[in-house]
Amino acid sequence: MIKKVLLSIFLLVCLFKISHATDFKDFNLSYNSCRYLINVEKNLDSIKNNILTWTKEDCSCKLDLIDSLTDNYIKSGDERFYYCLVAVCNVADISLYNSLLESNGMMFYGIFDKYLKAIYHYKKYYHEEHCFVNYLIEALSLEVYTSNNPKKEINEIQKYIETETHRYNFSEEEKKYLSDLIKKIDPSIWGQE
Repeated sequence: MIKKVLLSIFLLVCLFKISHATDFKDFNLSYNSCRYLINVEKNLDSIKNNILTWTKEDCSCKLDLIDSLTDNYIKSGDERFYYCLVAVCNVADISLYNSLLESNGMMFYGIFDKYLKAIYHYKKYYHEEHCFVNYLIEALSLEVYTSNNPKKEINEIQKYIETETHRYNFSEEEKKYLSDLIKKIDPSIWGQE
């Protein structure tokens, strides 16, 4: 159910973007992020190498670029898109918060195995949390907060994780890590003023 809701939201956002594709008022080729959007895959090296420049630009292309990197990663599983998103996460400021929140929610449901195994292995080998972890916890907390039945929603998330970890043969250690992550879901963070 959760997967269907996020997929529906994702499709609506895509349709909205397509319907506004001819609206070029904010599409300015003097911005790196707008130029990179023309061919994201071809520009991956530039996107990653110029991360400090384009993430600070004052245009919506940078948000569209994060969406495009996320979509491409989910569709292809190509880790180059993932590592560009990690680079964004490492330098992100508040202007990118909503995009990264949405991106991590989409990756959780769209490419569960690769996304969560990468986060787990980062923790295991570097002994610190991946920058995506807080975004993921906050995205899932928001999902529970906006639900009509929070307890049911948490149960559905847990059920989804159980199904996917079984499907992708997660180790017991990986399952334990995910179980600990789920315990951090706190919908009350969204009710604070």
